[in-house]
Amino acid sequence: PGTEEVPALTKWKAALCRTVESSVVPDEQMRSGAFSLLVCVAQFACAQIYNGVNQLCVVDGNCTRGLSCIDYDYRSRAFKICGCPGGSSGGINCATPCPRSASSGAICNGQGECDFSAGTCVCNTGWKGANCTVECPGGSSTPCTLQGDCVADGPNRAKCECYSGFRNASCNVECRGGSTAPCSNHGVCNIDGSCTCVGGWRGVACNS
Repeated sequence: PGTEEVPALTKWKAALCRTVESSVVPDEQMRSGAFSLLVCVAQFACAQIYNGVNQLCVVDGNCTRGLSCIDYDYRSRAFKICGCPGGSSGGINCATPCPRSASSGAICNGQGECDFSAGTCVCNTGWKGANCTVECPGGSSTPCTLQGDCVADGPNRAKCECYSGFRNASCNVECRGGSTAPCSNHGVCNIDGSCTCVGGWRGVACNS
């Protein structure tokens, strides 16, 4: 039932997931199906393992709760896992529809995958939003010009948190003096990359 509580055993499984995620699982074990916790390696939500989602399978009969045995590729390796029929819903009993783009109708806007365990989108790099419809500043191929982290800024926006020495909305402006020593470490780098010098230092890069 949809109100089913997550059993205490799940806490142990979640801890095991974290262990598996942080280790290297030999290819031969993955191929043999020795790890029914493929969910851990694929970075799906560990708390849902108990309901059979993402368990390795061969035919539909191996799956429970109305799940289907579907094809799944992980790092160029082919598996079959128990998932919601059609890959269009998730959550307990597959009752949560995967988010779709309002304009294209595509699941996760075609820019992410639906997490079967929760029915939510896991967006590709460079995309944010519940439906993966928000492109990061700098473009999805080079989000934040690869000089910062793209983070959600509300439900329908994304912004960049620039690394040290870079400024502007897409982190495409390098501070005077260079990113390794912005403003020669003698000033404050402004959003346009210019320097406001401190402590009596002068010059465009506060180096004199």
